Amino acid sequence: MASLDFVVVGDTRPASSCTDSASCAYPTQVIDDIFTQVKGLSPAPAFAVATGDYMDNAPGDGTAAWQIQQYLSAQQIFGGPLFPAMGNHECGGGASSNCTPPYGANEDMAAYLGMLATLDLQNAVPYYAVNVSMASGQTAKLLVIAANAWDQTQADWLTSALGQPTSYTFIVRHEPATIVGTGCAGLDASEQILSSYLQQNPGGVTYKFVGHTHEYLIDGQNGEVIVGNGGAPWSKSATGLLTYGFLLCRERADSAIQCELNDSQGGGPVAGTAFAVNPDGSSATVQ
Repeated sequence: MASLDFVVVGDTRPASSCTDSASCAYPTQVIDDIFTQVKGLSPAPAFAVATGDYMDNAPGDGTAAWQIQQYLSAQQIFGGPLFPAMGNHECGGGASSNCTPPYGANEDMAAYLGMLATLDLQNAVPYYAVNVSMASGQTAKLLVIAANAWDQTQADWLTSALGQPTSYTFIVRHEPATIVGTGCAGLDASEQILSSYLQQNPGGVTYKFVGHTHEYLIDGQNGEVIVGNGGAPWSKSATGLLTYGFLLCRERADSAIQCELNDSQGGGPVAGTAFAVNPDGSSATVQ
């Protein structure tokens, strides 16, 4: 690819579980609007990243696959590659839920794995790495963590994948670091692995893209941004911005990555939402 330009889309799900499509208030218009705006960007982003929660389906209600299809239909408006992370709602709903093999035994997890297959991400597991090469010769990797499907195998994978040298390293995970100790086991464990890695390799992670709380919030202290504003109902505990939209990130000539929230209704960049980071994760001045 010519440069490292991409978008990040947040949580997209109805407010509650539903047993049929007629009663399922899926936020189709919001996610359609988001990917329509992404489609119109120039230059076009190379890919999209999603931070999890594409459904609200209590196991047994039977609409998990249908809800995933609503999301995929919207993604097709964009037409470019999508790399989705797993959320807690892809494992039955609870924030502390943890789906372990056999993954297909859980209706929601099975639908998420079907999503990966549809996107040609032929994974037998819900976590994966994406390697990106730019025309400049620089490289990047996306490490897409499934904190709600945590086991030792994933822990070993993350430790090994972090060690692969690249110019940029982006972490994609559903839960933010702000809820460590109150969420799922994989959140705490992955944060510990990242912390240990950074102690030995300062500058080894560029930034983290997370969701879970339905808002837009830059958390520079934890080196992450919460992008949870893809159509899910607003979080009651939100302290960030409540505007549906997507995060647009572009590589600058100085190799910094500058990101800014764009409104889903065609309003363009949202004032005061931009930030920039260098490849080593240090802050850069917004231009």
